Amino acid sequence: MDFFSHQEKAHRKTFQLLLYLFLTLLTITLLIYGVILTAMVFLPKTVSPTTSRHSDPGFMSVMRQAAQELEQVDFFQPELFFGTALVVFVLIGTVSLIKSMMLAHGGGRMVALSLGGELVAPNTTDFHERQLLNVVEEMAIASGMSVPPVYLLKDESSINAFAAGFGVKDAVIGVTAGLLQKLNREQTQGVIAHEFSHILNSDTRLNIRLTGLIAGLLAISLIGRFMVHLFSEGRVGSRRREKGVTPALALVGVGLLVIGYIGVFFGRLIKSAISRQREFLADASAVQFTRNPYGLASALAFIASGSSLIRSRNAEEVSHMFFGNGMPEAWLNMMDSHPAVDVRIDRLGYQLTGGVLKTGFSHEQSSPRASSFSGAHATQKTGVGFQQIVAAVGTMLPEKGENILASLSDELRLRAETGAEVGELFKDILRNPLISGRAPQDDAEESGFILSELNLAQLYALAELCTVGVRQLGPDGYKDFRKGIFRLAREDRNVSLGEFAMIRMLTESFDVEYGFKQANIFRPQTSLSADGIRQQTARVLSLLARYGANDEAEAAQAFSEAIGEMRGMKGWQLLPAEGQPIVALDNAISALVQAPPREKKLIIEAAARCVSKDGKVTADEFNCLRCISSALGCPIPPLLG
Repeated sequence: MDFFSHQEKAHRKTFQLLLYLFLTLLTITLLIYGVILTAMVFLPKTVSPTTSRHSDPGFMSVMRQAAQELEQVDFFQPELFFGTALVVFVLIGTVSLIKSMMLAHGGGRMVALSLGGELVAPNTTDFHERQLLNVVEEMAIASGMSVPPVYLLKDESSINAFAAGFGVKDAVIGVTAGLLQKLNREQTQGVIAHEFSHILNSDTRLNIRLTGLIAGLLAISLIGRFMVHLFSEGRVGSRRREKGVTPALALVGVGLLVIGYIGVFFGRLIKSAISRQREFLADASAVQFTRNPYGLASALAFIASGSSLIRSRNAEEVSHMFFGNGMPEAWLNMMDSHPAVDVRIDRLGYQLTGGVLKTGFSHEQSSPRASSFSGAHATQKTGVGFQQIVAAVGTMLPEKGENILASLSDELRLRAETGAEVGELFKDILRNPLISGRAPQDDAEESGFILSELNLAQLYALAELCTVGVRQLGPDGYKDFRKGIFRLAREDRNVSLGEFAMIRMLTESFDVEYGFKQANIFRPQTSLSADGIRQQTARVLSLLARYGANDEAEAAQAFSEAIGEMRGMKGWQLLPAEGQPIVALDNAISALVQAPPREKKLIIEAAARCVSKDGKVTADEFNCLRCISSALGCPIPPLLG
């Protein structure tokens, strides 16, 4: 299954989750409706107006009276039922939405902080922390992602990790102190690859929605608890007690409390079932990324012989986000958010016997050192075709990521990861001819590092490391940083594709975080109509085709070849030239973010076909393609070097 199939599957899981939510809400509505009917029919009869406060009507008398009334009751009262349904749907939906928005707005950082996580400093001198950061940076570079922040749960001695965030741009990685101390580099790489696969496959987005669902269902039980507490404390007036209001409302409170927990129970069953499936997928993706099942299997073996439990009081709420089961085993394993460790190990081709991993094939045969992404390195001399580009989306080149990171000097990495230095370094990246498309200036030596010896992959890796330094600037510092790089790009009144792509990829998530752009995280992915998708796709392809062509006829031919057999675009022609092509490209990319995964694949495939029409991909064209793909949440690894 390729990257887009994973994305489409996660997309379908969201709709499946909505269906489960609807059925759960309908069940809760019926139960609450029944409780309210019961309270209305039975309990007011316990103290009738004709009965003295001091007299005892007797249990049998009350039941006979209630039975007589019951015969006259209409059990389906539309106004009451639909009123109850409206309240339940609005209440649970609102609480779920608010919880999801809180998590999405704060990104994965909010989840990490709620678990007691502390940000690992980029300039840490601790050996284990430095090794962890290196692995994360290698994975980010190998996949074409920005480097996510890394949080350490210092109070957790177990072996566990998590990825959290609403998407690629705001994701974070978290690990426990136990993992940091007990796993070696190979095992850590397997765990981190597993977490990266959750980010790339949109599992983190689904996890936030699951968390919101549980919070909404829990709201019913909290209201019930409040009502029971209110009436048990005698805070209702004596006149209402005489009319039977107190026991009636107390029963409603107890009913809501019980029903709420029933809803939470089923909500957690849904969460666990979906989470277990995604864990198997993440394990398989991690092995596909690293070509090393042994590293992941041996990390799971450590959990089997030790513990993965998280002690934080907020652990249950996000238990489905962990690498291993963060909670004690549930009754009959029904509520476990993760498959059994031995089953996961078995699916990786190993068996755990007496604490020792055994397998039918040798470690060397399954090692990533013997293999890499098909065709990736072979294309370095001959050019990359669109099929190789599309096949590479959402994959990793871990060996290449490791080599690229090792090729960058310590001084460059320090500048990229330091807030005071990152601004000038990023300007130097933009000045590089591979990015700007212009020859070096005569006074380039005086501007600092020229970076003239770096290739395209190294420049992109350095730019991805710059996110670490930019993250330290804060709102005011980022405003100045942003103003400076835009001023530089516009100096000659001609922003190149490379400059546009590099700036957009770095600033996209920070612009949303600091209020320069409005986030569209809760707009449905399919809100852009099919006609809208085709129109914006045509804009992107027209701009790309015209960029690499010598004349309009050549651009028209490139456009025609790019759309190929795209659904609904047969007969489309090259669009007229835009007055401000870079602005038009930016707007079109922003609109296409809403396209569903199956459409994104076609868009990226068409764009890749467009830039590789002559059998070659220039630095500018590949920069732009990576920018488009990254904006759509489909990062491309460093195929060009």
